[in-house]
Parts: sequence; C-alpha cells; structure tokens
Amino acid sequence: MLGAGPAEIERLAFQGEVWRSMTESLLDRLEIGRGMSCLDVGAGIGIVTLPLAERVGPSGSVTAVEAAPLYAETLREELARKNIANVDIFEGDVRRFPVKRGRYDLIFSRWVFSFLPDVEKVLERLTPGLKRGGALAIEDYHHLGCAYYPNRPSFDEVIDAARRWYGKHGGNPRVAGELPAVFHRLGLEKIEVVPHLRVAGPESDLWKWGEVFFLGRLPDMVREGLLSVPAATRFKRDLAAVKKVKGALFVVPTIFDVVGRRP
Repeated sequence: MLGAGPAEIERLAFQGEVWRSMTESLLDRLEIGRGMSCLDVGAGIGIVTLPLAERVGPSGSVTAVEAAPLYAETLREELARKNIANVDIFEGDVRRFPVKRGRYDLIFSRWVFSFLPDVEKVLERLTPGLKRGGALAIEDYHHLGCAYYPNRPSFDEVIDAARRWYGKHGGNPRVAGELPAVFHRLGLEKIEVVPHLRVAGPESDLWKWGEVFFLGRLPDMVREGLLSVPAATRFKRDLAAVKKVKGALFVVPTIFDVVGRRP
C-alpha cells in the first residue's frame, strides 16, 4: 500500500527514531537477551532487526522476513556495513515463510498486521514457531482518536480517508483491538495489552511524523478516489495555519503492544 522507495526509506528511518523508546521498552519487559532466537516479521530496513541482533548477541539469532526487495537489500547492506553476522533474511511474503516449529523465543512485528487481510491465518502459521513460553509480540494501531486541534473539518476528512485507504487494500487500522481475541483463539496465554496514547505540539518529532505521513500520502488518496483535490488542498492550508497556533495538538494514533505466550 505504501510502496517502497527512497522517500519511504527516509520516512521509515525517521519513524524508527521517533518510536524507538516504545519498542525498546517492550523488548525490555520481554527480557529479550543473549542467546535468544527471534523472528522479525515485516522487518523493513531493519529498524528493529538491528537492535534485536545486538540484544541476542553472537550466541543468538534473528530472522528477518521482508517482502520488498529494496528494503531487504538495504538491510543486507547495513548488516554488512556493521559486520553483523547473526541475522538471516527471508526475502518474500510472510505467508511463504517456512516456519520452524519450536524455534523462536520471540516472534515480533510492528505496523505490519494492519496492512494484512488475513491476520488470523498468518498468525496461525507463525505461532507454532514459538518455543514453549515464547512470546508473540505485535505493536500496531488502534487508530481511533487520531486528531489535530484546534480541529478543522479537513482534518477529520483526511484522517477518515486514510483509514478507508487501509480498508481498500485489505487492511485494518484498528487491528490491534482485534488481536487479543485472536491470540486467545490460537491458544496463547498470559495475554497482555499495553496502550500508547501520545499528544504532541507542532515543534515535536511526533507532530512531524504525522505531518510527513499525511502530507506525503495526500496524492495517493486523491489518485485512489478517497479524497478530492479541493479537500487535500484545504487540509494542507488548514494544517499550515493550525501549526502556528499556540496550544495546537496532534493526538497521535493509539498503538497497542499485544503480547501472548505459547503454553
């Protein structure tokens, strides 16, 4: 849906920095450390793969699953540049990944399952790969609540179009709310949900993160018939004006950490 190119690589790198502490905190809670075996689903350019490789060390291993050839190659180059030898890359769709039963201490994914139409089927394939006591950990959207203030009709129009864009491509921007029930149906235990609700002003990286996404994707939403050209123009005008208002806020889309363990 978002494509793969230099501009998206730049956005992903910035996104990784903005949300680094959220994911590091999750990995700390899961006590991911030396000697462990991890699977990173939808690894992209390696934003989480590389920290995982450092955590598990030479005695551990990380397998990165990435469908986009450009991202997989970018990750390979970074691994070679940093002389990291404990990461294997599976280049292809996660639905074709050959799961090794009982192999992984952690199966992790961030902002991947909101794009997939067959979430439960994919997880049903993956979860046998967990060791006993191993964790399935997903960070993804519960997109309700996202807003800019002072509010303008154009803001709601674009945010709604973005959600419909996910749906048009088979995804679900509220997938995180569905995951706990899916985890239970798959027989996982000790299920926990940790929400992350953030608000940010115009000078923050979080505001910039949202701004880069929405402004950058307006042409896509217009091209796919989800938004009119006048509506996109109003959004750009209104956002530029509100950005100058003292007390302006971006209410960031809520993100859930959803974790379950294999019995």
